[in-house]
Amino acid sequence: MVGFPNENIEDIKESRDFVVKNKPDFVVLSILTPYPGTEMYNSILKDNHINDWENFFHQSPKMGFFTSKDEKLNKAKENLLNFIENYNKNKLRLFLSLLKSMIKFPTQGLNKILIYLQQS
Repeated sequence: MVGFPNENIEDIKESRDFVVKNKPDFVVLSILTPYPGTEMYNSILKDNHINDWENFFHQSPKMGFFTSKDEKLNKAKENLLNFIENYNKNKLRLFLSLLKSMIKFPTQGLNKILIYLQQS
């Protein structure tokens, strides 16, 4: 999860390193979503960090407070998003994940593989 007001480049690096070290089958990066009525929401609203409510969604990198005044931090976040997008495009890893699923849950796994092959 990224997008916290006090986030720094080291936090972004730790997120990337976590993916590299743990090699998950698929990665979903969520953006902090400060829901109305929460302390985080009030703090971000007070500091005027939200400037585009149209993109107010926890997985939208277009949310206004996702960017900061620190251009190096913005670039690190953009690089993380690109890294995750490319990571998730690795079809061999995805296919192997589907094979593991098929071994564990034969009927469900086979269905997932058939869907994967139809989409490829």
